[in-house]
Amino acid sequence: MFTFNVGGVPEHFNTPWKLTAEKNPDIFNRYQLKWVDYPGGTGDLLNALDSGALDIAVLLTEGAVKGITSGLHSKIVRFYVNSPLRWGIHTKKDAGIEFPRGMQGRKYAVSRLNSGSHLMSFVNAENHNLKIDDRDFEIVGNINGAREALKSGAADLFLWERYTTEPYVQIGEFDRIGECPTPWPGFVVAARDEVIERHEVELSEILDDVFLRAAQLKGNPGFAVPLIARQFNLDINRTTEWFNAVEWNTKNIENDQALLKTLEVLRRLGIIQSQPAANELNRIRHYVKSLHCA
Repeated sequence: MFTFNVGGVPEHFNTPWKLTAEKNPDIFNRYQLKWVDYPGGTGDLLNALDSGALDIAVLLTEGAVKGITSGLHSKIVRFYVNSPLRWGIHTKKDAGIEFPRGMQGRKYAVSRLNSGSHLMSFVNAENHNLKIDDRDFEIVGNINGAREALKSGAADLFLWERYTTEPYVQIGEFDRIGECPTPWPGFVVAARDEVIERHEVELSEILDDVFLRAAQLKGNPGFAVPLIARQFNLDINRTTEWFNAVEWNTKNIENDQALLKTLEVLRRLGIIQSQPAANELNRIRHYVKSLHCA
């Protein structure tokens, strides 16, 4: 029997996967489905897809597009959310860096090259007419590496999902000096080409169950919000704010326009060297149809 190795960041967005494991273990048992946390983020997930350590990954839209256009043998099979991701821009406490002008010439902590923290630094720089290149990055592996880098002065700035970093802001370790929301839906599900070719029906059933759990979460905030706040050590009010804004793609919307925009922006920034965006769609996506959604 084929074992599906699935991975994503250990963050609140992936609660539907964890809930599927708890509430419908039959899905996990039937397909030998194994979930693995990747605290290193999208760059780490791309490496795992490339090596075959993962078959399916929940990762940032811009990272998936960058990876696939750079030769990764995988495709986007569904959008995971329809809502943007809100990136917080952080410094160590009382660093006195003014947003955005004071960011020029500063060092950025990033988990890996081609990670969201790396790619969104370019997007933010373009938004505010800042000059930035790969000499401005300090690779730190994960959020704990970034905490150390900011503390030691090895880096000055750190972009990460704002609710994940909220506990460090609350205890006075970080200052959040600004935000940079993604100009596209935040996350997609990607799968290796071999998995899509050989196991598309199974992939559809797995994803359908995960999105069923997502719909149940959204329909029961009185259960979902305290659960997520407790599991991820988040303030209940901040969790409510995030929960009200997040929109898991429970109706399996196929959003080529979002992919075209992602391609266009990454190409304009020089992050990818691609053909015109419209010619790249078949290369980067193969939407898996839902067995339940019309």
